[in-house]
Amino acid sequence: MTKENFNLPPEGKQYGNEFLSNHKNILISNRISTLSPFIIFPVISFCFHDWWLLLGILFSNIGGMLSIANIWIVIALIITIAYSLIFGFVWNSYANIFFLCYTYGHITFSISRYFINKLEETKSKITKQVDRQMEELRSKGSTNA
Repeated sequence: MTKENFNLPPEGKQYGNEFLSNHKNILISNRISTLSPFIIFPVISFCFHDWWLLLGILFSNIGGMLSIANIWIVIALIITIAYSLIFGFVWNSYANIFFLCYTYGHITFSISRYFINKLEETKSKITKQVDRQMEELRSKGSTNA
């Protein structure tokens, strides 16, 4: 049986390519957000001969976990600015470096979450489209019978 046998009108927008591209984007962004801190921060730590910078992995993951609510990035920013005002802003200060690690985790996990939400929207559009087409088939089947 082909589509011509049913005499259906065009389905509208096809969501297959959108679904596949969103799925691919989720895979890439999830891998970047989870694996890149384990590559970037040890390399930085090795280059600067400062093994305390390995805590950047922890701060990046904390930033990722707390990226669900955007208020946490604002709180971290306020604490970092207050620290910098009290002790002076220095690039090699651990507070500033760990804030940047936290921000990195927050941003990468937020991008990943954005693509997950986009994929869920596409899934719901596909489901609605399939339900609508099934309803049209049922209505045409009942009128033809």
